[in-house]
Amino acid sequence: MNNNQCIYPRGKVIGGSTTINAAIYARGSASDYNHWAAMGNLGWSYNHILKYFKKSEHVALKSYDINYHGKNGELYVNQTTPPSIVSKYYIDANKEKHLKEIDYNGRRQLGVSRIQFNQKDRVHQNAAHAFLDGIKTRSNLKIVLNAGVNKILLKGKKATGVTFVLNGTIYKATAGKEVILSAGAINSPQLLILSGVGPKTDLENLNIPVRNDLPAVGRNMQDHPLFGNLYFRTNLSSPVLSLKENLANYLEGKAPFTNGNGLENIAFINSDHITTGELDIEFLTFAPPLGVPAKNLQNLQDDVAKVFSEYNTSTDLGVCIALMKPMSKGKVTLQSNNIVDFPLIDINYFSDANNNDLETMYKGIKYILSLADTKAFKSINATFVAKQPRCEHLKDKDREYWYCALRHMAVTEFHPAGTTRMGLSKRNSVVNTNCVVHEYKNFRVVDAGVMPEITRGHLMAAVYMIAERISDEIKKAHRVI
Repeated sequence: MNNNQCIYPRGKVIGGSTTINAAIYARGSASDYNHWAAMGNLGWSYNHILKYFKKSEHVALKSYDINYHGKNGELYVNQTTPPSIVSKYYIDANKEKHLKEIDYNGRRQLGVSRIQFNQKDRVHQNAAHAFLDGIKTRSNLKIVLNAGVNKILLKGKKATGVTFVLNGTIYKATAGKEVILSAGAINSPQLLILSGVGPKTDLENLNIPVRNDLPAVGRNMQDHPLFGNLYFRTNLSSPVLSLKENLANYLEGKAPFTNGNGLENIAFINSDHITTGELDIEFLTFAPPLGVPAKNLQNLQDDVAKVFSEYNTSTDLGVCIALMKPMSKGKVTLQSNNIVDFPLIDINYFSDANNNDLETMYKGIKYILSLADTKAFKSINATFVAKQPRCEHLKDKDREYWYCALRHMAVTEFHPAGTTRMGLSKRNSVVNTNCVVHEYKNFRVVDAGVMPEITRGHLMAAVYMIAERISDEIKKAHRVI
């Protein structure tokens, strides 16, 4: 990577990062939420929160596990059509490895499937389209565009409002009941610290008055490391259409532009037992003819990015592997007490003491390479062609080779979580089980930062669920329900 840095984009737009993501709807494993509850966060077990997943959902799949999906919500869950010419062969190859084709948002998560996306009428549906468009004219809702909050106003045990900057002028908004911070797992801890809530040492080093010493603010950061240089050349060929032709297909709701970032299939396995146990590996496929990731998205150095230019977007199937249950943890800190200075993100990939994260991903790579031996892949002459820059000097393509490749080219799956984690003690958490910041009565954080541990899915679905559940808590607190 240039400067050894991953790109960490955030959605500074109405709809937030759901506007710029791949719109993949993947809730994670039921055991994720049961583990939250086992940590003391009562009311967050899967049986308790399933209704909140279903509440916001409008399932539009042709085939799905009926007991696990909702039909009356605002958030559409669908699949793109038509599938690419290689999709069937990839799914069949995994079936030969005894994975079942499943609804991964249903009872089982271990298996293979075409991806479920948040799309309505084949168009990417972000949070604003789903939840805001229908209510934005309400008299009790005020949306301020092109503004940025720079501090939460705190007095005693209460949050009284926020200050924000609009066109160079600082304004104050006063809270009637509550202040709810939903700036995401990067910016929520930044705003907490700027407001005097965070680790005492960090605050003192930044010359910020300490209002609430919460050591866990910005700590416990987790993300899913993703490695995307796994390519198979096939004897299939997808026509590479002109931009005009692709736009015409898009306007008719057809692939490939309707695929989120060119992604099509998804699979979850256990790296040791494949079809049994808890999932720890995810695979995503790039479907031809949009099968090569953008250089700038991964911040690759020129000689590394050159490898991707050698792939054939018409014939090659690209596979990404992501680690779903990382042991490594990072942190978010501040470089100054000025809101305009970006926070410092140290995701700390592959830092666990026993290389468990690297080893799990290595096992996942071996699984993907083994697909070349299946009848399905042999029928299309699928041959692994990817080279790993900076690692080709290693003659044996074994553990050392793939550890090298992972260390050089693993990037973020854009799933930061845990930096304002939920828990019972202010020593190791930031919010309580109702997402209220410790020591305050009316100040909540509601975003991926509150996850006690990262889920084994794509965080967007879980964040929607968290928001639905806390919405009910807010209504109960103010006797609306």
